[in-house]
Amino acid sequence: KLMTVPERYNAMQEEMEALANEGKLLIIRPPKKVIVQRLEKSVAKLESLYNEGYEEGLRNIENIKKFLSQNA
Repeated sequence: KLMTVPERYNAMQEEMEALANEGKLLIIRPPKKVIVQRLEKSVAKLESLYNEGYEEGLRNIENIKKFLSQNA
């Protein structure tokens, strides 16, 4: 199964994009590349990433409300 991880990931990304284009899924992504490693130990880096995600959520709050009201 590990050998098919990239293929499955790419297929999942394509499916998510299709659902987003149909208005069935709202995707919120970081605006820039994430530089934190999977097993990051730096509290400062993790806190910074958390804060970036929180701010991105706030920036998208109206989009989230609109999506939820249309898909309730």
